[in-house]
Amino acid sequence: MISNIFLTGDINVGKSTIIDEYIKENKEIYKRISGFKTKELMKNNCLLGYYLEDQLYPKEDFTLVGINKLFPNGRKNEGITEAFNTRGVEILNHAIDSNSDLVRLDELGFFELKADKFKEKVFEILDAKLCVLGVLKKKNNPFLESIKIRKDVVVIEVTKDNRDKIKNQIRHIWRDKYEV
Repeated sequence: MISNIFLTGDINVGKSTIIDEYIKENKEIYKRISGFKTKELMKNNCLLGYYLEDQLYPKEDFTLVGINKLFPNGRKNEGITEAFNTRGVEILNHAIDSNSDLVRLDELGFFELKADKFKEKVFEILDAKLCVLGVLKKKNNPFLESIKIRKDVVVIEVTKDNRDKIKNQIRHIWRDKYEV
């Protein structure tokens, strides 16, 4: 059985929304959800950075894992390695220890490239044969490529044309979860 499904696609095509809707529509199957969702931290309509929202133990922890910096040639987002290796690892440990029905990894990209402890935990989760539903940034780097090439991973590209069909595609891949 394929246990790890990742969505990828252009920015704002609806990847996280699909996951939100899929979880909501299948709440009788996924009663205990762990992992994280990457959220924007805004102040006065200004993006300060990004934090990881723990899906199992939601709390107001705004430990920034990515910041929005201003450089002479424009704004650039940059990851905070130590935050991934502490707060990110804490959230992933919750996922491993929780016996959850679904682990959300939303999203993996380039912020965590230097966060070796965090990346090790991601692979520990993928190896654990838990049901993982996540988002991979539409980028190429060694970390993302090492996830994409795994035999236990399916990557689905989300477009405006197919996004309404993705939830059914996930159900088809995990069809044994729906057979009672």
